[in-house]
Amino acid sequence: MKLSFQLILILFFSNNLFAQEKTINSEIFEESCNCIRKIDINLDKLTKNDSIKSCITSSIIKEQTKELLKEMSKTVDTLLLTTNKDTTITGGKNYTIIVDKDYDEIQKQLMQDCPYLKAVLDVNNEKHENSLSAKKKANEFYEVGEKYFNKQQYDLALVEFNKAVKNDPKFAFAWDNLGICYRKLNRFKEAINCYEKSLALDPKGKVPLMNMAVAYNLLKDDEKAIETYNKFIQIHPEDPEGYYGIARLQNYTKDYKNGLENALKAYTIYDNSSSPYSQDAINVIIEIINNLKKEDKINIYNEFAEKHGLEKIK
Repeated sequence: MKLSFQLILILFFSNNLFAQEKTINSEIFEESCNCIRKIDINLDKLTKNDSIKSCITSSIIKEQTKELLKEMSKTVDTLLLTTNKDTTITGGKNYTIIVDKDYDEIQKQLMQDCPYLKAVLDVNNEKHENSLSAKKKANEFYEVGEKYFNKQQYDLALVEFNKAVKNDPKFAFAWDNLGICYRKLNRFKEAINCYEKSLALDPKGKVPLMNMAVAYNLLKDDEKAIETYNKFIQIHPEDPEGYYGIARLQNYTKDYKNGLENALKAYTIYDNSSSPYSQDAINVIIEIINNLKKEDKINIYNEFAEKHGLEKIK
């Protein structure tokens, strides 16, 4: 369905593929985005990715079917207008529906302009022993906090999540969301403190680890951010988010060699699970390549390309 990683890079170098934006059918975009809006955000990642793929392909099929019917109706109109009843129509047109036509361009557009897509992808409600609370009052505060949180009213959500953790200090999800609220309000140190509270309850928690790395990055503490990303990767080597996050940071800190390797790992895992984020991983590699060109260090990419059997840059 998608171009291979190697082919994407070859096209980028030879045709400047990413410098041109391909216009996609607006009806397919709207149909796909509305379909994605209905996806349950609490599904697991693979099911979400499959559901997103289904939304896009079904929209493509629907639009092509409409076009097919239009073409067929023209043929019928021609037959109805024919006065010779014995006329035989020859050389008929073959109609083909291509289920993945412009799939990558549509997915890229959805990532940019369909707010529901990222909302579906960004929710991670993977539950562990201390994720939820057994206390009724804590859950009530948490539910009110979620309503404010979903409306991006982070100051009001923060108050409710604070009430939830005071009522039940072992409520990991509440600590996670409290930390995210602090981060959204640019109170990064307080956010990190909340993530530490959550990790004390569940040392393998994905949400606190990832958000802690982001908070350290926003504090310009690159060393701590990289350390946290590496911890995430060590605990969750199957999750592309750690590789993607650290690759972006390594690009920023000019550790291009490791950045390329981690971005490729992120792309591979994203692509294998049909995640729309595969394009983001490619974008990181392209950013690194452009930086290497500017700094006259393209040999770093060529060594990477030779190792992985990719096209070199002359």
